[in-house]
This record gives sequence, structure tokens and C-alpha cells, in this order.
Amino acid sequence: MDIFEYFTDLFKYDELLNSKDYMLTADNNILVENPEEFYHKGSEAIKEMLSQEKNLKIWKLIFIQMHYNENIRLFFQNEILVKPLIFWNGFFTILKEKGIIRKDCNPKLLAKEYYSFPIYLLLEICAKYDDIPQSSLDNFFQEAEAHAQFLLECIKVKKDG
Repeated sequence: MDIFEYFTDLFKYDELLNSKDYMLTADNNILVENPEEFYHKGSEAIKEMLSQEKNLKIWKLIFIQMHYNENIRLFFQNEILVKPLIFWNGFFTILKEKGIIRKDCNPKLLAKEYYSFPIYLLLEICAKYDDIPQSSLDNFFQEAEAHAQFLLECIKVKKDG
């Protein structure tokens, strides 16, 4: 198994990322009742994946090799850029249809905003460190979750009460 195959298998076979509890469906109670928890669980799966030093090194290799290897570039485009935006667009579309977020919200734009900040943070720490300290990785996830919660709070329908 080569490095690229190992990394693609991480996404394909991760139990939490592929759990039925976290499928993007309008009848998913966790998504509808607690979108913050839904985000947090996915974040935990990614955190576990990135907590392994070899996986972080593979991320860095992918960033470099996508300029030289067509398969890696296509993987990056599809798996890291396109599919997550499709997923988060679906996430916000469901929340909008269920009346959880405001009707004037644009799910596609929200997906880009929601997803782009963690990607920025990841690029920032990968550029800053050769060996990423655990404290920086922990801070990455704290900031990403704070951003997700902030964005959701800004767009949620306010309940009278």
C-alpha cells in the first residue's frame, strides 16, 4: 500500500465519518436537534485522524505533490474541496428547510464560509511548523469549533421565549 492509498483509505473507512448517526438526512435527529453536536462529532473524527503524526506528514506531502501528480491533485480537489462543500451545502439546506436557520440564508455560501475557516487554519499550522505541536492542533480544533458555533448562532431562527 502506498502513502496515497493509505490516506484515501483513512477517509473511506473511518467509522465515525461513515456512521449512520451522522449521515446527512432530513430525518437525522442529531442534525436537526443539535447541529453543533453534529459538527462536533465530525470534527472529533478529523481530530483523531490528524492527531497521528504520520497523517499530518501525509497532509503536507499532498499539499506539495498536488502540483506534480494529477491523481493527488484530483483527490485534493474532489475529496478536500468539492465533497465537503457539497456536504455542508446539504447540511445548511436541511437546516433551512426545517426552519432551524433563517429563510434568507444561502446554503451554498454558508457552506463555503463554514468550511473555509478550518482549511485556512490547517494551512496556517502546516506552513508554520515542520512538526506540529499537539497544543497547536488542539488550538486548531478549538478555533474551528468556536467559528462553527458562532456562525450557527448568527443564522439560527431566534425562538421567542
